[in-house]
Amino acid sequence: FDAEDFPLDANAQMFKDYSLSALRTMEKIAEEYRTRSFMYHKVIESLITELLGSVYRTRKTHTQTERFDPIGYTLTYINEYFTTNIDIENLAASANYSVSRFRELFKKRTGVSPKAYILNKRIDYARQLLSGTDLGIGEIAALVGFMDYPQFNKFFNHRTGMNPKEYRARHEKSDT
Repeated sequence: FDAEDFPLDANAQMFKDYSLSALRTMEKIAEEYRTRSFMYHKVIESLITELLGSVYRTRKTHTQTERFDPIGYTLTYINEYFTTNIDIENLAASANYSVSRFRELFKKRTGVSPKAYILNKRIDYARQLLSGTDLGIGEIAALVGFMDYPQFNKFFNHRTGMNPKEYRARHEKSDT
């Protein structure tokens, strides 16, 4: 790629990745570098070009009169990555809020704290997996983002009033 194709404003202070597209592209770059598959360097070069184009396009299309929704963007991030370890402090920082202000705005928007929102997403996904798959309960616990089975069992039981095994028995899809 040619850097001159992407003339960024020298006075620009920071690029805000509200759509998280730059983050996803950087994750792809990191994965390519980790795996180093055939022609990985060409793929990385292409992804860097995509990243720069995205940054340039975003900066060109957003005006100061447009309002961004940092809480909405963090919700988008959580909805995509809820099975991973999400740090609330990092989310707050990415939204340019203190942790307490972020929690307050998040709760106002969703009705629950960020941690409760993530936990609810994980439990809802676990319910789907318990009733719709034959995966082991320990596997499901790991897939939905819990560190171990006891932790999963505790939170699942607290949210549903039954342990995962009981839930599966009551909600398992029949083969008829």
